[in-house]
Amino acid sequence: MNEMAWRGFKDGEWTHTIDVRDFIQKNYTPYEGGSEFLAGATERTKGLNDKYQQLKKEELEKGGVLEIDTEHVSSLLNYGPGYLDKDNELIVGLQTERPLCRSVNPFGGIRMVVSACRAYGQELSPTVRDEFRYRTTHNDGVFRVYTETMRKLRHAGVLTGLPDAYGRGRIIGDYRRVALYGTDELMDCKKADLKALGEREMTDENIRLMEEVARQVDFLDKLCQMGAIYGCDISKPAENAQQAIQWTYFAYLAAIKEQNGAAMSLGRVSTFLDIYIERDIAEGKLTEEQKMLLDSQKLIFSMVSEKDEGKLEKAVRSYLSLAVYRIFRVIFSANPKNDRRFFTLSSPAADGFTLSAMELKKARAEAIAVSGEMQSTPITTNTLTGTYPEHASSLFNQVKQCEDEINAVQDKDE
Repeated sequence: MNEMAWRGFKDGEWTHTIDVRDFIQKNYTPYEGGSEFLAGATERTKGLNDKYQQLKKEELEKGGVLEIDTEHVSSLLNYGPGYLDKDNELIVGLQTERPLCRSVNPFGGIRMVVSACRAYGQELSPTVRDEFRYRTTHNDGVFRVYTETMRKLRHAGVLTGLPDAYGRGRIIGDYRRVALYGTDELMDCKKADLKALGEREMTDENIRLMEEVARQVDFLDKLCQMGAIYGCDISKPAENAQQAIQWTYFAYLAAIKEQNGAAMSLGRVSTFLDIYIERDIAEGKLTEEQKMLLDSQKLIFSMVSEKDEGKLEKAVRSYLSLAVYRIFRVIFSANPKNDRRFFTLSSPAADGFTLSAMELKKARAEAIAVSGEMQSTPITTNTLTGTYPEHASSLFNQVKQCEDEINAVQDKDE
């Protein structure tokens, strides 16, 4: 059933029982190299961050809270899908339906939520307030077990940091399980646990444990439904690195939706996810030509990123972005059924303007390179190989390939 998702992984105890640690021990490869392979943020990521920072600015201007959803109680299925920029997000999922919109979680204490909403000029929904008249919140339960002395000391401020002021925290769940096994497998295991508990003596402890496990089964089912809201089937294990990241994040997102995110950490997931990333690379998810082009661009950006206060990098990035824009228009125009309103510039004018803009960016890059730090750094095969061992060979092949194509055109003209 999991052959596709687990292809290429080494077997172990993890294939027979839920054991993420054994999976990692059997499949990770230690990295002892340097940081040369690291690349900066993509334009897509920078664009998303710009939108996020703008929202943060608006949030600060409004006193620290941009928006509160006072009509719904935070839960896995109480919100539709939320995005910062749907078309550009590779990993999706928000606590509510809108970025930086706060959710309410009165399970910690209804009075605290009412006070918090009023502090920012909003009122909690009467429907929510009425519903929690008939519930025992965390705050209610804690106060019921305080002795009279405890209450007096708390009121006087002698005792602080008591658990009535906040919900559960300091929690790190093993969210990686969802990526490795999928929710169906995890639910089957929990159902087996529930059955085994039902065969024991019905002591108070076992009854409470059965109720907890039953709730875990229900939570996993709702987690799967939450993934479906975003168009993801997390009932099955992740089949690639992007799914592994998304599945893991969904599990964490579901937890903070339920527990209010109080001091809850994603935990250490880098080694786990690296196993999936390494497999994707080994399987050639990128063709050799694509890898060569990407590696060459990474090398160029590494060379210019810290030169002349980033001015050269900006000029190079703009030039390449315009090249991508120009070729995309060629591909888009190949199908006459495509809606030309996709672009704001008309086709006849766009190509000429794009070429002109590219020449300007090229001239700008030349001026910066000639007058700046690039003159003091000789470029040779040895310096490139020594400084950029991960990407140099790709650049060499890229140069040769381009010159071969140019020579072929010249030979044809002659």
